[in-house]
Amino acid sequence: MGGKLELVVDSHLASTKAACSETIVCGRCALGRRGCGEAYNDKVKAMAEDPQRNFRSAYYEKMGFRGVEEKKSLEILLKDNPLDVEKLCTFSQRFPLPSMYRIHVWKVLLGILPPHSDSHALVAGYRREQYTDVLEALQVMRFLHGATPQVEVYLRMFQLEAQELPRRSELTAPEEEDEDFLAIGKAMEEIVDDPVDCYWLIKCFVNQFNNKFGDSIPHLPKSLEHYLSLEDIRLLAHLKSCSALRKLPYNLWFPRCFAGCFPESSLLRVWDKVVSGSCKILVFVAVEILLSYKIMLMGMSKPEAIVQFLSNMPQENTDAIVTKAIDLWHNYVTQPRGASPAARLSVRYATACNSTPSSHRGAMTGAAGPAERAADPNLTPLEQTSSPPASNTALLRTRLSAGVTHNLLMAAYR
Repeated sequence: MGGKLELVVDSHLASTKAACSETIVCGRCALGRRGCGEAYNDKVKAMAEDPQRNFRSAYYEKMGFRGVEEKKSLEILLKDNPLDVEKLCTFSQRFPLPSMYRIHVWKVLLGILPPHSDSHALVAGYRREQYTDVLEALQVMRFLHGATPQVEVYLRMFQLEAQELPRRSELTAPEEEDEDFLAIGKAMEEIVDDPVDCYWLIKCFVNQFNNKFGDSIPHLPKSLEHYLSLEDIRLLAHLKSCSALRKLPYNLWFPRCFAGCFPESSLLRVWDKVVSGSCKILVFVAVEILLSYKIMLMGMSKPEAIVQFLSNMPQENTDAIVTKAIDLWHNYVTQPRGASPAARLSVRYATACNSTPSSHRGAMTGAAGPAERAADPNLTPLEQTSSPPASNTALLRTRLSAGVTHNLLMAAYR
């Protein structure tokens, strides 16, 4: 009896595997269509035979395993000489950086190390000498003493190199801009052990952020309002009605890139995106904070209470907030513009179903009115002028479920 059962099971597995190989599902098929033809199968075969590509990574991501690090792909990029900075930026935007390569990639993207790998040791030596010279200069001028906190040492070094060092007689409490530097410096101290690397990373991070995004920072609160209107119009209306929207702790969020708000383990993935050239990720982190604490915020009517809570929010679920924020950022900002409206909407709906309880946020699609949707430059003209009807929700759920189930089978039997 046992032998017959094994034969039946083996036969079933073989037939299922054969069916999967004949009906590969592509991105479009996630909406329920199968059989893209020989052209797609040939493309899949070529991708599978490419030794420099992690073929299964796309399926891991579709099935929700977003923590799979593209370590092999990054190692291939790091073998190039000179390094392709644009490709490294693209990789950092799309995937989380493996921890063992993160600091090295940051150094290249921030310009601390040149693209030519042969020069890395030489340039690193020059950086260390410059650090020593600046530090000794401050000691000679008696700006530093034995009890000076290390992060304040970094601040004075930064000011000296920027020719902004105040006179010793004029030293006062740090200004707001200095507080932003100190917050980023304290977070970087927890990430990097070597003081030379730590100083250069702080300096170049702050300089790049201010130079590239300094003019955009004042506009981020308006962008937050726009995306919150698409995600949860009721929460936005509540924040407006109690006059809390304009008083949110933007000064603790955006200029500091959430340093001091999140533990460093959560902050790393946000800074990966900032270092690689995106300040928009900060908006979606703020949006996801509001969505994650919607129930508590809806129960508060005084703006002071809301600001106090958000300024000292709990640290328990920050990893989940960052994960959802990155998903949201990918869906709105990095989604290919050539994608069909239905595909874009289905991805947003899938994120809502897979990562966030429905009780914690509004509808992912169709939550905003025509005026709000028309203002979003990331939507296609069709999306700006129309909202998905309510009847599409069940259809999208069914089609996405079918696509994910098929991909699970395919991954299991390849």
